Order: sequence, then C-alpha cells, then structure tokens
Amino acid sequence: MKILIPAIRQYKHNDGSEGFVLAYDKSETEKVVDQLRYSAHNEISKRLDLENNLDVAIKKNKNLQNEIDRLNSVLNNRKAIK
Repeated sequence: MKILIPAIRQYKHNDGSEGFVLAYDKSETEKVVDQLRYSAHNEISKRLDLENNLDVAIKKNKNLQNEIDRLNSVLNNRKAIK
C-alpha cells in the first residue's frame, strides 16, 4: 500500500549477516492505521448523512405526491359536481 511507504525503514540483520532488511516502523505504521481509521470513520459518517438526507427527501416526496393526489381528487370532484 502506498500509504505505508513512509513507514518503511531499512535495518541491519540481527545476526550480523551482510545486507539490510526492510521493515515497517511501528510508530509510523500506527500513525498510518490511525489515519485510515479516521478516514474510514469520516467516509462512513458522510454516507450515513447522505442516506439520512435521502430518506428525508423520499418522505417529503411522498408527502408532496399525497398532497397532489388529494388536490387532483378535489378538482375531479368539483368537475363532477358541475
């Protein structure tokens, strides 16, 4: 994952052998994980807000449609009376 690249560190082998080993720095990795959690939380919150707004809009639409139907019924009744 690209987001973990800043956490990569180069270490010498513990046994003194030639070369280096790449590993993740614990504190840097924890920072990255915290950032991911924070980002995920924000995205989930945004989605819940959007879903809530959609539910509100659907209810308003249903209420408006009911009002339109009621007014159409009143108009039809008045036409029938004439």
